Amino acid sequence: MSVVTIGSIALDTISTPVIKRQQVIGGSAVYSSLALSLFAPVQLVGVIGEDFPQETLDELGRRGVDLSGVVRLKGRTFAWEGVYGEDLWEVNTISTELNVFEFFRPTLPDLYRKSPVIFLGNIDPDLQHSVIPQLTGSRLIAADTMNHWLHLKLDTIKSLISRLHVFFANEREAKKLTGQTKVYRAAQDIASMGPRLVVIKSGEYGAMVYERSSARSFWAPAYPVDHVIDPTGAGDTFAGGFLGNLSRESDPYHPDAIKRSLVIANVLASFTISSLGTHALQEADEESIRTRVQAYLEMFPSADDNSLRHLGLAPAAV
Repeated sequence: MSVVTIGSIALDTISTPVIKRQQVIGGSAVYSSLALSLFAPVQLVGVIGEDFPQETLDELGRRGVDLSGVVRLKGRTFAWEGVYGEDLWEVNTISTELNVFEFFRPTLPDLYRKSPVIFLGNIDPDLQHSVIPQLTGSRLIAADTMNHWLHLKLDTIKSLISRLHVFFANEREAKKLTGQTKVYRAAQDIASMGPRLVVIKSGEYGAMVYERSSARSFWAPAYPVDHVIDPTGAGDTFAGGFLGNLSRESDPYHPDAIKRSLVIANVLASFTISSLGTHALQEADEESIRTRVQAYLEMFPSADDNSLRHLGLAPAAV
């Protein structure tokens, strides 16, 4: 089952307390495509400039990413510069240069329009809106957003949300979108706008999913990482991993499918934050991913874990 992803392709400048690097490969479409490609064929829609390295496109192609929807224009690639503070979870945007991205109008090749799963990365919500009428029969339409667009186009985002099956946002964005101060209430409010699944990312604290039909929530912590190097793209990787696994499930709304997708998403995001740019995510293979998944699952007590008896609770009561 193929997945179409539409978003930014960038050359970033990233500064942390210990490193500064220019021309770092980035963008929502790149991170999400790398994660998605572990689960399904990916069809990428984006725009690049003359300066974007061909070797990166070749690497995406080797991972099964169809680049027919990527257009190279005369000019420079979209460029973002951000500076991270000591805790590495808050970033200050120094500059955003749209360059060729200013002229990006996502047009899906005919083959892409039939894809059953679509991921709209955190680009201008007007552009996200423009993709949906091009689709024919998609069973899962998912989108992410960012705080910038909530300031500029709140009503447009709310209109977009009403047309989605899955919506991603981080904790701050979800609270701003709804005016709520609690994550759970924010998720409920967003679900009432239309999407079946609302996924709220909380950085180092993990993520939660609210399923509208059953009114159930699912929570999972972040995978523990000793040294966070660069959080850029972690949210896009998370979304790609979550949606990638969901695309393989016969019932994407089943509780077990949601739980599996949460595990995979958190584990894949742990690779991204472990290196600068996309390096660690590109190096992740089936063995290393399975090793982290197993370690992640061992963090939780099982239903029949005798250690629970030390709490004075029978396992069946938990």
